[in-house]
Amino acid sequence: MRIVLRGRIHGAGDADAVLVDGDTITWVGRGKPPHRPDEEVVALPGEMIAPGFIDLQVNGFAGQDAASGAAAIASISAALPATGVTAFLPTIISAPVEVGAAFAAAVGAAAE
Repeated sequence: MRIVLRGRIHGAGDADAVLVDGDTITWVGRGKPPHRPDEEVVALPGEMIAPGFIDLQVNGFAGQDAASGAAAIASISAALPATGVTAFLPTIISAPVEVGAAFAAAVGAAAE
């Protein structure tokens, strides 16, 4: 499905629309992108459309501790977009080397 978001686009000059095709931004500009029948247009007058935040230190979120393993990291990953965070780096607090190694393996498993 394609969605056209119309509003003020942060950091894109005089652009007033963003085209999202599935989970990919495919066009940013002024006016209308080429139309398709499966397209939904969402008008956001007075609202700003901005890129997602990238959080470089997430020890935990939504009741989950990132050090608890891949399932916790996946749960955090599912919950963060509601806050505007679209990418994050799972982190742990100071811990023994064995805990760090297990955490690194869990991050790898969650990324798959």
